[in-house]
Amino acid sequence: MRSQSSKYAQAALSGVRMAEQNSYGKEYGRICQQFPPMVLVNGLKLSVAYLQSKQKENNKQDLASQQFLKDLGSAVDVGSWEEITINKNMPVPQYLDLTRRTLKAVVWFKRYAEAILKVDAADTLES
Repeated sequence: MRSQSSKYAQAALSGVRMAEQNSYGKEYGRICQQFPPMVLVNGLKLSVAYLQSKQKENNKQDLASQQFLKDLGSAVDVGSWEEITINKNMPVPQYLDLTRRTLKAVVWFKRYAEAILKVDAADTLES
């Protein structure tokens, strides 16, 4: 039986590898870098809603945010992020557990983005 951490690492590795092969690799890496602090400051729902709002157009950043949410959702077993952001009646313990699992998973996304996509903290400051 695989550990949760192993599952998160595998999902992150496959997501980052896929992004590496596409045109939005650097944008994907920037999202991997920026998402953990966004969750800590704004909470999971607002952070996910922000990335969802970026999916309106078809540029690299939009494709990257869409793919990132899909990859992260598969890592933490979220079928649809829309259900999470719209559901106002989600019990607090369930929301906190999802936030905890998400933060554990995004650590792997961030590590692989640094190692494979060569994205670092200085890259996140660029527009």
